[in-house]
Amino acid sequence: RMSLVSTVTYKKPMRGPAVQEIRRRLGLQSGFVYDDSVVLAVSDFQQAHNLPVTGEADPATIALMRAS
Repeated sequence: RMSLVSTVTYKKPMRGPAVQEIRRRLGLQSGFVYDDSVVLAVSDFQQAHNLPVTGEADPATIALMRAS
């Protein structure tokens, strides 16, 4: 079940089930911490989908993650 909330911007150093979900969707190693590897993967995802590249999982990024 999806634990991501589409009104929250996830970023370093956040942690928890939602971060685990972001990591899973981006194909990263399992974990609960929004670390540098998540920032890089989110940045790559944003660039690939023509979103502003911030490294933060904002509502627009999360919406596209859900659709992918």
